[in-house]
Amino acid sequence: MPYPPYVGSDPNIIANEQAFIDLWALIANAMKTYGNVLFDLFNEPCGNYRTDSNWFTTDYNAMLNTFQKCIARIRQITSLPIIVQWGYQIGVDLAGPWTWAPSVKLPVFADDPRVQGTNIIYSFHWYEDNPQRNQQKTNSAADIAAYLSWSGVDDVARRKTVLCSEFGGVVLDEFAMTWMNNALDALISRGISVLSWVWTAPWMAQHGDELIATAPGFLLTDKGVAFVQKLGGIISPPAVYTCTICGAAFSTQAELDAHMAAVHWPSGVTYVLDVWSVLGGTTSPTGIHEIIAGTLITITATAAAGYSFGGWQVVIGTELTNYPATVNPLTLTVAAATTVMPLFVLVPVPPTCATGYHWDDTVKACVQDAQPSGNNVAAGLAVLTLLGVGAVYVATRKKR
Repeated sequence: MPYPPYVGSDPNIIANEQAFIDLWALIANAMKTYGNVLFDLFNEPCGNYRTDSNWFTTDYNAMLNTFQKCIARIRQITSLPIIVQWGYQIGVDLAGPWTWAPSVKLPVFADDPRVQGTNIIYSFHWYEDNPQRNQQKTNSAADIAAYLSWSGVDDVARRKTVLCSEFGGVVLDEFAMTWMNNALDALISRGISVLSWVWTAPWMAQHGDELIATAPGFLLTDKGVAFVQKLGGIISPPAVYTCTICGAAFSTQAELDAHMAAVHWPSGVTYVLDVWSVLGGTTSPTGIHEIIAGTLITITATAAAGYSFGGWQVVIGTELTNYPATVNPLTLTVAAATTVMPLFVLVPVPPTCATGYHWDDTVKACVQDAQPSGNNVAAGLAVLTLLGVGAVYVATRKKR
C-alpha cells in the first residue's frame, strides 16, 4: 500500500492508512456528480517484498482491511463504481500456477467479505504476451481458455463484474500478436472489459511502440489497429484531399494547395463564380463571374431595411458549406465552380397601437402607457386578445 510501513517514510507520500481513506473521501466528493467515473482504489498493490510469507500472512489481509474501510467511506458519499484489484503478488499476471500461492486465485479475493457491496468491480492485469513472461509458453486459444478457467476468472465473471484493467505488454513478434488476439477473443466472449497498457510512452521506447507509435504522426501501430478493431472500434481512414480538376489525391491540404498552384493555376484555368441576388439585401459583388483559379475573392452582404443578415450557403464543386452571420465579409479561394447564396432574415415589426398605448412583446398586446403621478386611472389593467379578430380590449378602473 502507498504508505508506511509498505513504503519508506517520505513527506511526499501518504502518511498512513487513515490519510489514504481521507484522500479517497476527497476524491469521491469532488467526482460524485459525474456519471462516468470509476474509482480504482490502488493500482497493483504489492505488499512487502521482504518475504512472500509476510505478504500472505500480514500484508494481504491489511490490504483487504483498508479496501473495506475505503469502500465504506466512499459509499457514504456516492454509489459510483469502485474497482478493487487482485494483488500484484498473487497473480496479477495470471502467470501461474504460483506453486507458493495456490490459494489466492481470483474467487478467493473476489468472495472475501471485505470487498463486497454494490457497484464493485474486480480487476486483474494480464501480461503473457511473450515467452519470457508466459510461463506456459503458449498462445493457443485452447490453452488461454483453460488458464482462465484454472485461475478462477471464469467463475467470478459469471457472478460478478470483472475488468482486465491492464492488458497486453510489448508486442514485438508474431507470438505476441497471436496471444493478444486469442486472449482478447476469450475476454470479450466472457463479457470482460479490457484496458490496454500501454498506449504510448517515451520511457517504453526500449521495448518498441505499443498501440500508438510516438513518431511520425502518433498513428496506430499494427497492435493498436488489431486491438481497436477487436473491441469493435472503427479505424477512421486517413483524410484524403482530392484535386477537383484532375482527381489527384494528397494527404494534407498544404500538398493539395501546392499541386494546384504548380499544375493548374498557371495554365489560366477559370471557374464560374455565381453570387445570388436574393430578397432582403444585396451583395458586392453579385451575379455571374469568370474567375481565374486560385484567385482570392471577398464578398460582402448588406441587409435591407427590415431585414438582418443570416449567413451564407456556399457550394464549391459539389460540397455545401454553411457560414454563420458573423462571417461577413466572406473570403474564398476559387478552386472550383462556386455558388454563393446570402441569407437575409425578415425582422418582425410590432403592430401599431392607438395613441396612449404601446406594444408589449411580453404579453403580445398593446398596453396603456404609464400615467403621470396622481392620475386617477390604472391600478388594475386587464388585457384581453380577441382571437380571430385581432382587436385588443383594454380596461381600467378608478381608484377607490
